[in-house]
Amino acid sequence: MRKYSLIKSCLFVCLLAPQVHAQGVDLGVEPVGYLSFGVGYNMDAGASVSGRLKHDQFLGHEQTIDFGFDVAEDEQSYDLLFQNNGIGEGNPKFAFVLSHVMADRQSQMGIDTVQTFFGAAAVFANRGAQVTVEAIFGRDEIANTSSAPIVLQAELGTRDIYGLGVNYAAQRAGWSYDVSGKIISGSNDLAYGKVEAVASYYVPLFQSDTELGFRFAAGKIAVSKGQTRVNDRFTPSSGVLRGFKSGGFGPSDASVLGGAPVGATNYAIMSLDARRTGLVSFMPELAIGGFFDVGSAWGLDDNGDAARTSIDDSANLRASVGLTVSRSFGPSRVELVLAHPFQHEDIDHLQEVQINFSSKF
Repeated sequence: MRKYSLIKSCLFVCLLAPQVHAQGVDLGVEPVGYLSFGVGYNMDAGASVSGRLKHDQFLGHEQTIDFGFDVAEDEQSYDLLFQNNGIGEGNPKFAFVLSHVMADRQSQMGIDTVQTFFGAAAVFANRGAQVTVEAIFGRDEIANTSSAPIVLQAELGTRDIYGLGVNYAAQRAGWSYDVSGKIISGSNDLAYGKVEAVASYYVPLFQSDTELGFRFAAGKIAVSKGQTRVNDRFTPSSGVLRGFKSGGFGPSDASVLGGAPVGATNYAIMSLDARRTGLVSFMPELAIGGFFDVGSAWGLDDNGDAARTSIDDSANLRASVGLTVSRSFGPSRVELVLAHPFQHEDIDHLQEVQINFSSKF
């Protein structure tokens, strides 16, 4: 109960704070960074905190640094990315990215993971669209699996990864698109293809204070040789399907840790949003909205493996509805999300309350 009181207090301060917080911000300058901070709560695990800091001119005009964290009472993960977005003046430009991710997933999966990747890319840009062709080199490790499901215990160890990736991103007529594909091989006799696509559209309704939004995301992994590991598969992140925490739905082992997720080879999620400002006369900057999210994560490549075959990887539908309350302070925004997951499985991990803060600078 005490943790929930802290969340309510934060909401009160953020939403009712005076407009003076927006002073001193030069909105005429193009933002070069992004800051986000979130507090979540669910009845089983209590509070969790996540955040991200991104700066697009870290050491120079074309260099980006991106740091994120996700911390709960019994779990934590950290990721760091450094990226040079373009070397040279021509088309294509040449870029590189270096990323490192460490995660303690003992309470949810019974494992620890480490991932390090380097990518060298050629970037082609033209008229609001960008194509990136990338060579991928990496190493990942799964450790401390004694409490994990049998499926994840079998994935213990370190391996090298290499492959090719292509990404297409564009914005046209109010729509945003992002499509990526990878062909990956590994030192554990692995070969697979991975495809993801995201499309979103947000538009004011008839030039009013009402905004409507739509988002669709999907992904698929096709294995041609060997077996994937949990670092290859899709594990839903927090907020992708509101009302569910990170890794809160999809194929899982119900006999371990109250339902330990093992990752999926397919997912599809759709979100509908509506939001209106000015409904509260004494706080005209306050926006109140509603949402409907629906989706699923399913599939696990088993290749006849008994432990994998025993996992229920059916495409069980999940869905939630909820309320959002938000307010902007110049380039910053704070939002409360209250979600009701009305369609879920008994072993899913829910997150009914989320507070998000974001700012561009």
